[in-house]
Amino acid sequence: MVMRVEGRHGRAHAHRQCLRRRAGRQGQGREQQATCLAGLAFRPILTWHWKHPPAAPFKALSLRWPTDRSFGPSLGCFRPPLQGAGAAFRCTPERRGGIVPAINGSKSRDKAGSHGQRRRNCHDHAEDMASRIVPASGRSPMSGGISRRLAMAGAAGMAAAWRISPVQAQSYPARSIRMIVPFVPGGGADATARFVAAPLGVELGQSVVIENRGGAGGAIGTAAVAQAPADGYTLLYGTPGPLITNPILMPSLPYDAAADFAPVSLLTQGAYLMAVNKDVPARTVAEVVALARSRPGQLSYASSGIGAGSHLAGELLCMEAGLRMTHVPYRGTGLAVQDVASGRVTMSIDTYGAMIPLIQAGNLRPIAVTSATRMPDLPEIPTIAETLPGFEVTVVNYICVRSGTPRPIIDRLNTALVKVLADAGLKEAMRLAGSSPPVSSTPEELGEILRSESAKWRRVIDKAGIRLE
Repeated sequence: MVMRVEGRHGRAHAHRQCLRRRAGRQGQGREQQATCLAGLAFRPILTWHWKHPPAAPFKALSLRWPTDRSFGPSLGCFRPPLQGAGAAFRCTPERRGGIVPAINGSKSRDKAGSHGQRRRNCHDHAEDMASRIVPASGRSPMSGGISRRLAMAGAAGMAAAWRISPVQAQSYPARSIRMIVPFVPGGGADATARFVAAPLGVELGQSVVIENRGGAGGAIGTAAVAQAPADGYTLLYGTPGPLITNPILMPSLPYDAAADFAPVSLLTQGAYLMAVNKDVPARTVAEVVALARSRPGQLSYASSGIGAGSHLAGELLCMEAGLRMTHVPYRGTGLAVQDVASGRVTMSIDTYGAMIPLIQAGNLRPIAVTSATRMPDLPEIPTIAETLPGFEVTVVNYICVRSGTPRPIIDRLNTALVKVLADAGLKEAMRLAGSSPPVSSTPEELGEILRSESAKWRRVIDKAGIRLE
């Protein structure tokens, strides 16, 4: 078998630029061609020629050029044609990228009928794509192709770059590691990530660099990890948003939370604190519930934003206690709790680290925590579950990698995190900073936590009708 790359091509970095779509009509068919921002068009690029048809199917290299907020190629698997002299594949942009088979030449493509139009995702429909391959006869009529030796060398290099061998997994890590925090600097997630990154780098023998990519409720940074190579050098610092609630709140995300990530370990597992303004005539959960029932819709609760954990915790309280309160969203926890302290809003259920200074100043009154049991750092504060049995809101932070990362690399990361999070010095530093206590887990335990939390919050979100566009 000989593989040849043909057609016009641009600079080596052109494929890493975001592709925009351009639709054009040729005859009765309609095709979309990918044109990069540099103005370089990609034509049909992959051609297989068979001197002898293979006796049995096997998996071959294919390319997918993502177009929806994605960068770079990714690998898929096709079975090569089982008959005919060869087959040509044309790169075309899809909703999630893909390669469709077609005969070389526009006239032949028109004759291919629906084969050129029924474009589907190559990863999800590999069997369907293999069955739709159309043989291409002889050599391609296109000119300007590069040499076979260069084409084969490029394909081998690409495969080596995207597939991790057992030897590479054993030598991991050989360079610095990125930990992407999908939020702006200065927040609780960013602070905890920085507590963990330095000792994790020492344990792994390579530096762990924090990279903040905030925006869209964490979706932008999370999508960057989903598009990174599955080699363990890009970590996702996750909170309940990116992989638990965002897939429910946002109808279209640039990643698949269930399929694009592999769990590594928990980092923290904490709870929220319910606090009211100092002038609110309530000191217990029962008194807050009674006050809210006596004034339907008059009491308000602040959150760090629509769909945030503090918003969902307030919705869950209203559902469990049969209350009707007004939700007041803010851009962040700091602004939300400040307005509760000033008396503009009645109460909040949010991160207690941000409330501690206001409680110490006498502007906020702590009522209860959302954990199933009392928190070691706040033993004098009861749980909401002591008044409303079964009420529980946990706040999990965790580390994930791109799905497809070799298991030895995941195990190496997990072992390092377990050792780092067990350090007494780290626990004390995080306690003094008001962070949730560090706790580790196995990858399987984290996976089960993510699934159970997603199911729980889906019920709340759907019942409350919360959606983010």
